[in-house]
Amino acid sequence: MEARMTSTLRMVIALLPLLAAAPGAAQVPLLEKGAELARLEVFAGAWEGRLERVMAGGAGLVLEPRLRFEWAIGGVWLMGHEETELADGSLIHNLTWITWDAHDRVYAGAWHDNVFPGVVTFRGRWLDDRRLELDSGPIEIRGRRHRVILTYALAPADELTVEMRQSWDGAEPRVVATAHYRRRR
Repeated sequence: MEARMTSTLRMVIALLPLLAAAPGAAQVPLLEKGAELARLEVFAGAWEGRLERVMAGGAGLVLEPRLRFEWAIGGVWLMGHEETELADGSLIHNLTWITWDAHDRVYAGAWHDNVFPGVVTFRGRWLDDRRLELDSGPIEIRGRRHRVILTYALAPADELTVEMRQSWDGAEPRVVATAHYRRRR
C-alpha cells in the first residue's frame, strides 16, 4: 500500500506545476481548508534570511536565500519556493509542496531542487504548537540509503528557523543546514 501511495504521490507532485500554470488555474475557487491545512497558514508569505550549510569534510557555506510560501491548486496545497544565489551567480531553486492527507491523518508532500537527484516525498506532523517536522523516511539516492528530516520552527516575532538533518546508510541523522528567516514586510 505504501509503495502505491508513494508512486501516486510522486505522480501528483509531478503534475502540480503544470496544473498551477494551466490557463484558468487562478480562477479555481478556494476549497475549505479545514483545521489541519489552516495551521499551515502561518507560513504563507515572503521570507528572507541566512542559511548555514555544512558541506562534506566539515567545510561551511553561508547563503542568503529568499523563501515564499503561497497557497496553490485551489488552496489545498501550500507551495514553498526558495531561491538562493551562489557566489558564481548561479541559482538554486527549491520547491516544496505540503498538504494534509486526511486518509492517513498526516501532512504529506514533496521537495525538489535543481541540484538534488530526484523528488523527495515526506510525511509530517506538528511536534508542538510551533514546530512542524517533515520526514522522508528511508529513501535510496545514487545507490545509498538516505533520509531527510526538515523541521520548521516559528518564533513569535515573525521569525522562522528551518533545520535540515540528513543521514546516509542508516547512520543517525545529523544537522547539515540551518536557515534563519524573517518575514519580509
